[in-house]
Amino acid sequence: MTKMFTTNRYYWKAIVASLLAYLTISAAPSAPLLTEFATRRADMLAIAERYATYRWTANDDGHNVRHIDRVETPDAETAEGLSVGGWWLFESHGVNVGIPYYWGGWTSVEDDPNDGIPDLHLRPGDKGLHFGEKLVSTSPTFPAGDVSIDYKQDGSQDVAYYGLNGVDCVGFVNQAWRANSRLGMSRTKDVTRPIRFEDLRAGDVLLRSAEGPDHVVLFKEFVNYEPASGSPIPGVTKFKVYEAALSYGKVVESEFVLLELVETNMPWLQNGYFETHIVRMQRTDLEHQLNEVEQNSYIPRTYLNPVDVVLVIDRSGSMSW
Repeated sequence: MTKMFTTNRYYWKAIVASLLAYLTISAAPSAPLLTEFATRRADMLAIAERYATYRWTANDDGHNVRHIDRVETPDAETAEGLSVGGWWLFESHGVNVGIPYYWGGWTSVEDDPNDGIPDLHLRPGDKGLHFGEKLVSTSPTFPAGDVSIDYKQDGSQDVAYYGLNGVDCVGFVNQAWRANSRLGMSRTKDVTRPIRFEDLRAGDVLLRSAEGPDHVVLFKEFVNYEPASGSPIPGVTKFKVYEAALSYGKVVESEFVLLELVETNMPWLQNGYFETHIVRMQRTDLEHQLNEVEQNSYIPRTYLNPVDVVLVIDRSGSMSW
C-alpha cells in the first residue's frame, strides 16, 4: 500500500528534529577541541612523562644559550645566585633531564624507542620541528628555554615567540592533550569544566588565573588519599602533578600538599553552575615554592574530550505515527 504524503506528519518530524539539534548544541561546549586531537587519560600521562624525563645535551657551539634580546635561557648562568635547582647545564656538555620552560612556548617532543614510553606521535608545531631537532638546528638557531617573563609584560609577542624551544605551563598541558597548539589560559578554561577536588582524575588540571601570575598543572594521582574514603584533609592530603614550572626552569613531576578547600559554584560556558572548590596548595619541595600567592585560588577542572554527535532521523514505516 502506498503511503500518502501528510504535511502534518512531516511538520512534526521537523519540529522534533530541530528540538533535538538545539538540545545537542546547547549542551556541548561552545568551542570544543577538534575531535582528531582527542586523547585518552593514559596518553596524557605518557606524554607528560616524556616531557619530564626527556634527556638532552646542549649544542656544542653554545647557540642554545641566550642572554640577550629579552631571552634568558634557564641554564646554570641564569640560576647563579638563585635558590633554585634543576637548571640545565652546558658546561662539560652535561646531560639535562626535562624539557626547559619557555614563556609562551608549546614545543612538541619526538618519540624515543628506548625510553619505555609508547610512541606519542605528537605533531611538530612551531616551524615544523620537534624539540630535539631545534636543538641542533643552525638556521635558524633556537635557545633552549626562556624564563624572562617579567621582561615581556609590555606585550612584545615578537620577542616571546622568537625562536622558541620549550613549553610554559599551559603550552605543556595543551601538548599533553594533543591539542596541537597553545590554547592559552582562556581557551583551556573553555575546554575544562569545574569539578570538586576529590573528583580529579589523571589528565585533569588545577588552574589558577585569579591571583597573581597564571599557572596550571596536570593532575597525575593522589598520594595518600582515596576519594571513596571520605573528604580530603587539609594539611595531610598529598597529590602528584606534572607541570612546566618557572621555579624549576623545566617540566617536572611535583608533589603538593592540600592546604585548604573552600566549596563554591562556578559557571562554565552556557551550561550553568557546577560544584567545585577554591584550592590552596603548596609544593612539598618548598625550595621551588616561588611565593605565597602561587599557592592560592586553584580551581580543579576536568578536560572534556570532544565528541561528534550525529542526529539520525528515522523515516521507516514504524515511525509513521
